[in-house]
Amino acid sequence: MSNIITLFSMLIVIIYGAINLNKFPVVGILNFASIGFLLVVFLLNARKKYMFAKLWLLFSLLSLCAVVNLLIPHVATFYLLCALTAGLMVFHARWVQFILIIFVSLAITAPNYIQLPVAYIVKLSGGRMLFNSVFGICCLSALIIYIQYIQRQYQKKIVKQNSYITGLNNDLKNLFAVIAHDFLSPLQSSHYVLDKIKKKELQGEEKEIGIEQISRQVFALQDNLKGILEWSRHNLEGLQPQPQRINLASFSQAIIDSVEDRYILKNIRFDLDIPIEFNIYADPVHMGIVFRNILDNAWKFSFPNSTISICARSTGKEIQYKVSDQGLGIPQEVLDGIFSRFNQPRFGTSGERGSGLGLVLVKRLLKANKGAIVAESSLNQGTSMTIYMPHSPL
Repeated sequence: MSNIITLFSMLIVIIYGAINLNKFPVVGILNFASIGFLLVVFLLNARKKYMFAKLWLLFSLLSLCAVVNLLIPHVATFYLLCALTAGLMVFHARWVQFILIIFVSLAITAPNYIQLPVAYIVKLSGGRMLFNSVFGICCLSALIIYIQYIQRQYQKKIVKQNSYITGLNNDLKNLFAVIAHDFLSPLQSSHYVLDKIKKKELQGEEKEIGIEQISRQVFALQDNLKGILEWSRHNLEGLQPQPQRINLASFSQAIIDSVEDRYILKNIRFDLDIPIEFNIYADPVHMGIVFRNILDNAWKFSFPNSTISICARSTGKEIQYKVSDQGLGIPQEVLDGIFSRFNQPRFGTSGERGSGLGLVLVKRLLKANKGAIVAESSLNQGTSMTIYMPHSPL
């Protein structure tokens, strides 16, 4: 803002310098000399000393107008009022406003009491006074309108930032809830196995299998935690993706392996059909949350001894990734808003409780990674979740 006001002020100074050089050469030279002082404003702003730049601009304009007002009585009155208006609107410190009012009052009234014995000064013509008055009023009006415009723009930015921060807080709350859910399920499964080992209900080979399951889950949790911590270091402003090339087949298999123990309890099988050459370009932590939530929902609502199918196809510009279960399905009234609002938690085929918020966050994470998701479902027949993601660049 100070740079624009400075440019506007320099234009006015140049205009008056050219006019004054003929009849008032000393004032004209003073006008052009003041341009050097105004240029300092750009230097201060370039060095990010914004407050000093504003003070210097105000000091330069007030000094120039005060001196000219003494040399030619009342010729710069309107411009002193311009500087006073700008100063009062820009500076909110009471002491600065007080000094401005006193300085401008003295500069305007001083010509009535101080007569400088300068021989070349003559009385201004009526036409010149009219020009100065009209031009000064126009400049004052333009300055007020411009500053009000800047203030409105700042207000809009503040409202927009408040809305962004509110949405960001909601996203982070939901993200933490989903992450907690992702950690809670394997911990519960591990606790279940440990409890059986503690009660000596597992012996021999069964005990070794149980310990191996716990080991795999602990390593999976460790990897997930490392990924989340790494991602959080680069995402202090919210759900900002850090995309990289992801092989869809190996990534999906790793997600399945990390939650395999839960599926064994319901004897659920996987039918994985993903071409090995398919790669997407997305944030791996985001996509891990997305895939785990979709598979977790498929597990919850699948009937025991059923199959979850995962396939991927290329549609040209994007990859279609589809997860289909053979389970309870979703009622139409719930399906219509499943990605746009937080629903009441539903219970799975074996009493598993959902969080009611996973799919809302899934959609937001996919959107942040330039993806999309579509749901199709039939009651007691199953649900299909289809993700659309861009191909990874070569």
